[in-house]
Amino acid sequence: MLLSLRLSLHDPWSAQARRALVVLAALAVCQAAGSAQAQSTWLPTSGTTPWLTGTAWSGGLIPNASGAVAVFPNAALGASVLSSTVTTGTVSFTAASGNLVLSGSNGGTTDVITLATASGSPTVNVNGSSQLYWYTDLAGTQGYTKTGNGTLIFRYNSDNLTYTGTTTLGGGTVIINQDGSLGNVNNPILVSANSALQMLNGGQAGTITLPSTRTITVNNGITLTLQNGGTGMATIVNGPITGSGNLTLVTGSISLNGANTYAGNTIIRSATVTLGPSSPLSSAGLTLNSAGAAASQLSTLVDLGGQSQSVSSLSLTIGGSNQVSNTFRNGSLSVTGGNLNVGSGSTGAVTGTTTLDLRGLSAFSYTNPAGTFAVSTTGTLAGGASVVKGGTFATLMNTATTTTVTAAHVQIGNSTDGPNVSQSTLGLGQTNTYNTGTLTIGAYRGNGTVAYQSGVTGGSLVLRGTAAGSSRIDNVYVGYKAGGDNFGNGVFDTSAGSIDARTTNFAIGTYIVNASNSQTGTVTMASGTVDTTTLALGVVAVSSGSTGTPSISSVFNQNGGLVKASTVVFGSNGATLGTNSPTFASTYNLTGGTFAAASIGVGSGTFNTSSNRRIAWTGGTIQNYDSLTDLAITGSSGAGGSLTLALSGAGPQTFAPSASRRITVGSNTVISGTGGFIVDGPGTVVLTGSTTYSGATAVNSGSLLIDAFLPNTSGVTVAAGAALGGLGTISSLVSMAGTLEPGAVGGFGTLTLGSLSLAGSSSTLLAIGGTSRGVSYDAIDVSQASALTYGGSLSLSFADTFADNTSFGLFGINGTPSGSYASVTASGSYGLLTFTNAGGVWSASASNGQTLTLAESTGMLLIVPEPTLVLSGVMTASLAALVMARRRTSC
Repeated sequence: MLLSLRLSLHDPWSAQARRALVVLAALAVCQAAGSAQAQSTWLPTSGTTPWLTGTAWSGGLIPNASGAVAVFPNAALGASVLSSTVTTGTVSFTAASGNLVLSGSNGGTTDVITLATASGSPTVNVNGSSQLYWYTDLAGTQGYTKTGNGTLIFRYNSDNLTYTGTTTLGGGTVIINQDGSLGNVNNPILVSANSALQMLNGGQAGTITLPSTRTITVNNGITLTLQNGGTGMATIVNGPITGSGNLTLVTGSISLNGANTYAGNTIIRSATVTLGPSSPLSSAGLTLNSAGAAASQLSTLVDLGGQSQSVSSLSLTIGGSNQVSNTFRNGSLSVTGGNLNVGSGSTGAVTGTTTLDLRGLSAFSYTNPAGTFAVSTTGTLAGGASVVKGGTFATLMNTATTTTVTAAHVQIGNSTDGPNVSQSTLGLGQTNTYNTGTLTIGAYRGNGTVAYQSGVTGGSLVLRGTAAGSSRIDNVYVGYKAGGDNFGNGVFDTSAGSIDARTTNFAIGTYIVNASNSQTGTVTMASGTVDTTTLALGVVAVSSGSTGTPSISSVFNQNGGLVKASTVVFGSNGATLGTNSPTFASTYNLTGGTFAAASIGVGSGTFNTSSNRRIAWTGGTIQNYDSLTDLAITGSSGAGGSLTLALSGAGPQTFAPSASRRITVGSNTVISGTGGFIVDGPGTVVLTGSTTYSGATAVNSGSLLIDAFLPNTSGVTVAAGAALGGLGTISSLVSMAGTLEPGAVGGFGTLTLGSLSLAGSSSTLLAIGGTSRGVSYDAIDVSQASALTYGGSLSLSFADTFADNTSFGLFGINGTPSGSYASVTASGSYGLLTFTNAGGVWSASASNGQTLTLAESTGMLLIVPEPTLVLSGVMTASLAALVMARRRTSC
């Protein structure tokens, strides 16, 4: 029986290291078991020396008894136990680095080192970065305590170690090649200092299973790292992990199947972690950490085993130039505090995409009303230094089937100083609720996108304030530029599902920096509701005295649903001093759904004359904000200040005014394009701005007041029960089945029409309060030749009586009219009168003795005394004279 030491400066399993094995001495008779010994230090530095030779150990004291202490101070030595049993209380490798090997003549299959001490636990100490290779059996009944920062490695053979008792990890790393390296299957593991338990070494592969009888306890404030030696290795822990300490899981596949109750934080670094159905992680903080991992290991997957896992915080600590994929699946995850940021913590150039993928979860929630939920780049350097720019970087968060987030701030693509090309995306799941004070998509040096992820159809998104319920988000920013580069761009697209949002301020394209770069913000919706107090398309919000000529593109695409905004502002410059002159390209694309507002207009401040503000209307409805509020659509004077309502497409484009309410297209507003519109609502639409549109106009219900010039419309159709009025001009045909009532609201006026056809169901209402045409009584001019067709009823309303022989040119006619009224009546100062028709001349006798006579051929109303002996001659002459005079003034 021989005890030998061997030199191991390199891999102890290399052929060179094996050849370095030197037999030193024959094993001497052991001292009495259980006797205490002082420390014995190995003295040889080279050559061959017998193990039990007194001169090989300090003081000639051979460490071969219970409680003995064997110290190996030299990293250039190895020891072998050959077909022998050695007993000691402590094995200590005190070198700061290097390898020490304990092995036997036949690979350690029959060689035994028994650890024993009179009290407490035997100790195996490995200092610094040294490695102690233990290739013999380890026996004893007291377990052992691993101390020191170095590594203790059990490997080489498949035999189980035979010791019993607690394995105490008191520092450094222990590497095992099978569960048997931990002794008896009932041996518990106690972690008393930060330690790592590694399964297999880097060149090995396979699976190690720790049985359900092997419990692991981690003391308070202590961290146990369970790690595989490589990505192809697997560890299965069937016993419970308990205690108040922390757990770190690293590399390869790690399965936890015990009833875990540990209370500390959890860190998962580049590993696939699978939980059993009753094997939760701690409810403390969870960190997914890729810092220091190799590029081939930048992937973390957590299978929750169908459980509902709750953690107090979820953090992603990401470093290096290569980014990572983090995935949760099979269960639900609830985060109850902290700040959650999916992004990069790198201080240098970064490439690739960092992903947090929750699509495999049935539900995910983040609840911290004071916290921040972010998907963004986060790179910063200590001391306020600038981040090294360069490369590309992207973040992506795909959410669970059901996702609920409550946070003070939700930020997608928000980086105060990120890489040169930065894109962050939040992929929405099937059911999504975000309760927040501020939602920012694309800000500072980050670009952001929020959209339903691939495969989601019919999804839903609810946006509320942090109080949930019916509360409003204070601010939604889509594109928030605060840096001098081409960043701060946002995309918010819910077209693959619905949106239900209540906000106070919804801003698309906000510019808060003194610079001249471009910025874009785009919102797209197809169904649902956006209810906001203010909707702003393009905002410059820099301090007074600012400079710069930024270009801000703001687009809202409404393909369906309801957008309800009390105030809609197209391009507003809040810098009242300085030379700031932004160019606004503010576009509202309305293709479907309902756009409800109280005010739609152009913002204040200076702006570039090439600014373009427009509502591109190809379908959908514009209506009042509510039943108590009128809607005013107005532009601003000066170049670039007008607001265009561009009509195109098959439509229909519908104004739907509420009952007793108005929609007014006012000054500095241009209605243009090849399309037309429909009025279909119980209220009134008023056109006072410039109009060049060429499509058809239909009034299906409610009223249309024309206080503008419509030179190009292809025609106006007014349905039964609807009304047309005003004092403007329509150059085309008006087909009237409803009510025609010229004049200003509450006043009088002349309505000029290119052609007029009055259907049998139509009613023409004319108010007469004086003798000045278009000023004190209503009139209708028909400009095209022979383009008037009478029909329906005519009602005259008198506010006064008039002297004999007073005439009123109610209709200005070019050529010969056709058709005839079915009835003519009068009310007001002359009482209720019903006219009779005699060959196109309608007459009625008033109670004051006057006769009112209307000739359809001329459109003239004459008031004469009655009876009269010369009525026919006088009237004929008078009418002829008046007709000639009227034609001279109206042609």
